[in-house]
Amino acid sequence: MLQDRYFLELNQLGEIEASHDKAIYVHLNWIVRIFVRNRKQDYYPYLIMQKGYKRVHDMDNQTLKQIQHHHDVKPFTLDSSGDWKLDVEFPFPGAAYLRLCWFVAQDQPVILGVENHIIVQPNNVEKLQELTIQTLLPYCLGKFEDYEKQIRSQVELGYEAFHLPPIQQLGQSTSLYAIADQQRLNTDIFGNHSLDDLKLLFAKFPNTHFFIDILLNHTAFDSKWLVEPEFENATYNVGNSPHLEVAIKLDCAIAEFSNKLGQGLLTQYPRNTIYNENDLNQIMEILERDYIRKLNIHDYFQFNINGVVNEIHSRCNKIVIEKSEQQEENQNIFIKSASEMILQMIGQETILKGYKEYGVSLNYEVLVEYLNKDENYKKVSLEYIRELLQYYNLQYWNEAEQYIKEAVNCTRGQITWWKLKQKNPQVEVNEKGDSLVPRYFTKLSNGKYVANNGWIQGFDPLNNFAENQDHHYLRRTIVIWGDLVKLRYGHKKQDSPALWKYMKKYVQQMAQIFSGLRLDNAHSTPMMVGEYMMRNARKANQNILVFAELFTGSSEKDSIFTKTMGINCLVRETNRCHDAGHLNRELHYYSGDGRMSIGSLPKLEEQFESMNETFTLLQPQYSPALIYEQSHDNESLLSTHGYKHQLPIASLISFSGCMGGSVRGYDQFIPNKLSVVNERRLYNIDQPLEQLIIQKQSVIVFRYDGLPNQQVEVFGSWNQWQTGLVLDLAINNIYSSTLNLNEGQYEYKYKVNSNWVDQNNRILIIQPNHQKLHTTMELVRLKLNQIKKELNTEFPFILCQNQGDTIQIITRETQDRCRSKVLITVPSFGIPNTFTSIKLPGQLIKVDAIFYHDDFIQHPEQNNQYIEASQVRIIQHSNIREFAEICDDHLNFVKLPSSFTAILECHIIPEQQNNLQSLDLILNDHSQQQLFNELTSSQLNYLLFMSEPEERDKNNKGLYFIPNYRQLIYAGFAGPRSATREAQTINNLAHPVCENLRNGNWLIDYLNDRVQYQLSLLQLSKLINTITNQIKNIPRHHIPSYFCKFIDFIYNHSIQSITNLQTSQFKRELKLASYQFIADLPSSKSMAAGLPHFTTGWARSWGRDTFISFKGIYLENGLLSEAREALLTFASCLRHGLIPNLLDSTNNPRYNCRDACWWYIKAVKDYIQYVQKPDILKEEVQMVFLDDDIDKHYQLKSQGIVIKRTLADIIQKIFQSHATGIKFREWRAGNQIDNCMQSEGFNIQLGLDEQTGFIVGGNWLNCLTWMDKMGSSDVNRGIPATSRDGAPIELTALLKVCLDFVSHSQPHYPYDGVICTNGKKLLFKEWSHFLIANFEKQYYIPKQHDPNYQDYQIVEKHVRHRQIYKDIVKSSKPRNEYQLRCNASVAIGLAPELFHKEKAMFHLATVEAYLLRENSIGIKTLDPAASEYIHFYDNSDQSHIFNVSHGFSYHNGPEWVWVYGYFIKALVAIHGKENINRQLFYSYLSNHKTTLHQNEWYSLPEMTNGNGEYNVFSCRAQAWSIACILEAVSEYE
Repeated sequence: MLQDRYFLELNQLGEIEASHDKAIYVHLNWIVRIFVRNRKQDYYPYLIMQKGYKRVHDMDNQTLKQIQHHHDVKPFTLDSSGDWKLDVEFPFPGAAYLRLCWFVAQDQPVILGVENHIIVQPNNVEKLQELTIQTLLPYCLGKFEDYEKQIRSQVELGYEAFHLPPIQQLGQSTSLYAIADQQRLNTDIFGNHSLDDLKLLFAKFPNTHFFIDILLNHTAFDSKWLVEPEFENATYNVGNSPHLEVAIKLDCAIAEFSNKLGQGLLTQYPRNTIYNENDLNQIMEILERDYIRKLNIHDYFQFNINGVVNEIHSRCNKIVIEKSEQQEENQNIFIKSASEMILQMIGQETILKGYKEYGVSLNYEVLVEYLNKDENYKKVSLEYIRELLQYYNLQYWNEAEQYIKEAVNCTRGQITWWKLKQKNPQVEVNEKGDSLVPRYFTKLSNGKYVANNGWIQGFDPLNNFAENQDHHYLRRTIVIWGDLVKLRYGHKKQDSPALWKYMKKYVQQMAQIFSGLRLDNAHSTPMMVGEYMMRNARKANQNILVFAELFTGSSEKDSIFTKTMGINCLVRETNRCHDAGHLNRELHYYSGDGRMSIGSLPKLEEQFESMNETFTLLQPQYSPALIYEQSHDNESLLSTHGYKHQLPIASLISFSGCMGGSVRGYDQFIPNKLSVVNERRLYNIDQPLEQLIIQKQSVIVFRYDGLPNQQVEVFGSWNQWQTGLVLDLAINNIYSSTLNLNEGQYEYKYKVNSNWVDQNNRILIIQPNHQKLHTTMELVRLKLNQIKKELNTEFPFILCQNQGDTIQIITRETQDRCRSKVLITVPSFGIPNTFTSIKLPGQLIKVDAIFYHDDFIQHPEQNNQYIEASQVRIIQHSNIREFAEICDDHLNFVKLPSSFTAILECHIIPEQQNNLQSLDLILNDHSQQQLFNELTSSQLNYLLFMSEPEERDKNNKGLYFIPNYRQLIYAGFAGPRSATREAQTINNLAHPVCENLRNGNWLIDYLNDRVQYQLSLLQLSKLINTITNQIKNIPRHHIPSYFCKFIDFIYNHSIQSITNLQTSQFKRELKLASYQFIADLPSSKSMAAGLPHFTTGWARSWGRDTFISFKGIYLENGLLSEAREALLTFASCLRHGLIPNLLDSTNNPRYNCRDACWWYIKAVKDYIQYVQKPDILKEEVQMVFLDDDIDKHYQLKSQGIVIKRTLADIIQKIFQSHATGIKFREWRAGNQIDNCMQSEGFNIQLGLDEQTGFIVGGNWLNCLTWMDKMGSSDVNRGIPATSRDGAPIELTALLKVCLDFVSHSQPHYPYDGVICTNGKKLLFKEWSHFLIANFEKQYYIPKQHDPNYQDYQIVEKHVRHRQIYKDIVKSSKPRNEYQLRCNASVAIGLAPELFHKEKAMFHLATVEAYLLRENSIGIKTLDPAASEYIHFYDNSDQSHIFNVSHGFSYHNGPEWVWVYGYFIKALVAIHGKENINRQLFYSYLSNHKTTLHQNEWYSLPEMTNGNGEYNVFSCRAQAWSIACILEAVSEYE
């Protein structure tokens, strides 16, 4: 069987998105494709991994070659989209280290990304997660010789895994967790037996797994190895942690006080007992006054000022003594003065607080280095430093005082707990002096004091409170373990080599014998220690499982520990859950983030290089958990929730989708937890018994939900329908009663107020009533363990639910989604609602078992030898009708006792099963592709897209709104796809789109209805109708999943219909986006300029946008009929020698546009080149306008005159009109067509400049190029933001393209030139050469010392950049000519032959430096240095700021996407494709790929604010943005 192919995307920082609180899990030997988006040129990615289980070395400031010495470094390769890919195999279980780096040059350090760890699960992990683990206390199992029979007794109850607390040699402390010798077995239990004997024992249980606790943080206070010389730095002592000195003195003082109190030697308190708060007040007063305050703790936080000043003086080369000698400094509020710097540095560089009296010191090296600088030594005097030290002494005195108060309060709290709360008033005398409170330090046999271990509530587990300079040992804030010494590993192995070696051996010994390690107090384990030890454990046993007890208080920190240490499973328990809802959330969370939830959404898939290769996204998940019903070191559920709580909890964990855990004694209802410190009794291994009770009759409940004041009776065949059983009104119009019946099959009906209410008889089948009585839960456990095996093999999917605060339901479902096991249980969270109604996932076909408690428990008498079970009464049978009426797929309860636990099996109805099977076939049937291939462009647009204005125009309907979410973007199938993919990313079944689909068929019907309304004649519509009806008739919890599949089915087949299988993902998405702009609407059939603003009626179609987009939208997609129609439609509207910009369906077009005509001619050229035939030039079109004069036009029209022209004639008219000059005033000039423009702006004048060959024109009050923003606010009304009158550079380039086209199209184009105003003929070829001759000297801005400087037309005062091309020439405002804008990039992309190659290269480099930013998808429209530059566009701005108001900055800063396409074309044209490799080319498009792929509009926007920032006023989908990028990509490929 082929392995699914997975991929993982790293961003350019090397991060795995959305993994801050989760982890990526893979299985052993999986091959995963790592995917990285391209970044700008000359950066090459590599992936750094560890070699096997070797450690990861420091990589900072290292070259690639240096990193390769110690690590496995893998190079990425380019895929067909120009992004980076790498297939990585994971051959070693545990934490796999991944780190992206970017290589720049051999001798330069690589650019390092963030560190990642992926958890590689061993092959047996799924099997292990099916288990229920039982914790066994080693002493309670007896001697080693008894272990086999003890373990076998539990194996016979279905347990297949066992966890043991530490089995190592203990010291004086009796706690199992106070290990004295980590490398020896506990001789009390094992005698002379060895680890090999233990291994042989485990081998007797071949299908059973054993797990052991590992303790890395501490050791017993009397561990002999602690005093060996090589372990000197293995503890926290004054030698390596001098700040502990004052804390040790305080601890000794409290111990001395404890013993004197125990001896009754305190004069003012001559007894050794503490009974109440009054006693406590008295002893605390004595302790603080006579012991703590006399320690002079404040002095340990003080500088010896003279000593420090003298030390600074001796170290400084030169320094002034008196303040009067200090040099005065300038009072610059933005720069810290030298005196301020010294003040700050003394605070930051203070060391050795708490070490000795007046022993606080400074890091002199840092301080003196600063003072020795020439610019500083005169600015700070020794006298001033003395004053600062006095200031800090006061601060530190106050700090010490605060610590003293805290220590007193914490000590008081500890005494309260140990003496008052524990009711242990006696204070005794002992050697340790810990009778009053536990000791914070242990005195070793060599006389050294070492710090004990403990924990601090809320302390950051990423820090170490023993090293932390917050003085927790002095403040007594630690909940201390007086019998455990905290181990010190340091920051590297060299800090304590003997300890690292010793503990490594201990860990590997356990890993070689056990199946798994439980890392005790993992949150207190230094990260690098845990990582090192677990790595070495896996060296000893590759398949070892690592569990961890993690209480970081944060899922993010849990994730850090989990990923770094390679933790397979977190240890959790349910006893903190306060109601069924809380428990439900925990079970869902623990069951692996709901990935196997019933109704789970399809995993996200991507097809990068071709549609033949599909990869499934690896999604970060919360860590799986081992859930304990009750752990061995917390209070029993019986004592916290009562005995009726235990059966439901055990059932829930058996049904959950994760590993379960219990503790021996739980099944026997032991009333209190068994202490890991002093429990030495033995487990009783008496065989559990069950009593079989056969009842002749079964209790049957009847329930009818009616109205008030009704008489409800039930009649049945049990008495030949003679008399009815009257039901009593119970609550809320629910009527109920019970009846005892013999086994058999019966029919019955309800009669209400003497009227039959059932059309058909109901069936009642009563099985023989075999009841079992259990006095413990042991045989119930056997049943639960058997069911768990069945669930994990046949019912992989899970759904956790709660009903109210007391009822918990877990459903497990088969792979084919047809059968379910349902657990209904009632934990002891409160009083359940007796008359609950529960919906089942299908028809009830079987009752596996029902359990519930009688109200009885009897605890055992005290027994000092054996742990005896409590006696309870658990009833087991299978008669669900004793509790509930079955009504179709509902259980209507009448009786629901606390502890009720029912295990049921259900089956969906045949119609639903058939629909599921049919959907699985249809949605995976590739033969349906032909139906999509038959779609026209507008049909495909209709199927997938249509923005709101378009949908209202087409169908007079709006877009679908998802409650608690938003309105969809499109009416077609692409609309909900953004929502479904959002939900699929994290399998979010609670996403509003999923809620909406489960609650009703509205969205499904919306999509289907619009298809049937407009596409009903297509075979595809019939298929969609079939799929829709089948989805509506499957179980509702599966509808979101199949709806997602349906959406992807439509989307994927649609995209395949317009691309070939080998097309890259980026190009596929660009081509699909092209179809967003092609709709067949009642108001217009032309291309939409952009969505949602330019979509319908007069606003839809624009000449400039259409023909800039022409090649990318039409020709790149082979849409020839649409292309031809666009050419003929716009040609018919020629007037004044111009093609209109605003088309308005040819009704009222506007001609305030000088560039559309040239883009039009270029489109004709592109069309002819694509079809390889010039026939269209001869096509005739009927002209809309019969004359350029409005009056004459209407006069001719009234006469019925018809004028037809060929396309060639129309093109010639454009050329000739410009040659002889165009001069007109717009028809209907004034408010009727534009209420912002001033009168002069309506005057259009264009013509051939006979000195240069350029077309010049426009005036300062109109804006005839694409930069056409007209001021509309009170402060800028009627003023163009970017007039660009004169000869814009891109129009000169366009002119060149058009001249070359017509000159090379003869004889099909029957004209060879134009007649100029002087009556002379100007041939097109001559005109083209004329442009070339004048272009450079007119447009180029040379270096100031260029030898040919005088040949160029330069006005020096306006020059800001040199060696670039002007934006325009011959402008009425010469300053504007010199502005750096994006338009020359367009010109280079259009006609590179006009440009000198090296000069164009430099210009493009300048554009890249000034007009592009890291996150840009467009090019800035203006140099940021220009005074008019504004990086954003805000059309709603109502301010009086001229350059901003009403979006005046539209083309004066914001970044436009379409010109980026021409910038790319320009790079390739000038540098040559041979010099622009695939990596470089696609590095420029990295942001476009991301935007296009993630954009809910499936498109690229019109423009953005600076650095690619989203602009709310921009069209979210713009035709020329998509077209120009697609054109650039296609031309490159």
